Amino acid sequence: MSEKILVPMLGESITEATVSKWLKKIGETVEADEAIVELETDKVNLEVPSPISGTLSEISFKDGDAVEVGAILGSISEGNVEIKKEVETKKHPEKNEEKEVIDKESNVINLEIEKKSEINELLRGIEQAFISDKGLPRREWFKNMLYAPGYYTGYGVKTLPGIREGLEERKWSEVRLYINEVAKSLDRAGNNINLASRILNEN
Repeated sequence: MSEKILVPMLGESITEATVSKWLKKIGETVEADEAIVELETDKVNLEVPSPISGTLSEISFKDGDAVEVGAILGSISEGNVEIKKEVETKKHPEKNEEKEVIDKESNVINLEIEKKSEINELLRGIEQAFISDKGLPRREWFKNMLYAPGYYTGYGVKTLPGIREGLEERKWSEVRLYINEVAKSLDRAGNNINLASRILNEN
């Protein structure tokens, strides 16, 4: 089980921050409420605490990246998680012409550097696909349609917040609006997945 690390509210009229420095690396253990990443804005600098005790298993934004309130910075996995590190080996000059090779025994697909970069960019875009300019009801600065702090739950993460809170408060117009927003977000994410899949299937 994992818990998302979200960009918290930054103050009135502040909707964006910059990742100043990660205080932990992927694979390192953290305690609940331990500072894990530093954010900075024009008006305030703050440390984002870990929501649970566990292992830092994912970092979605690197140092220097701009992030919006409600964006998912990374994930904490409960317990000890084995993190696999990819080791890049240097190739001899005469072998620099990288070809796409499919290892039929292991089903591993080796791609050219350009295509790896293209797929990585598409996969990073999936997270951004869930950002909507409309924002969430009564707190427009939260723009993630999939995950966000609940309106009544403080920093507790709530899934599909626009839809669920509309249902809970019987605000049917909001429910219809955010069903539409989530559907558009899923379409955007699906397009990225389909494009990445098409690149892989070209081999």
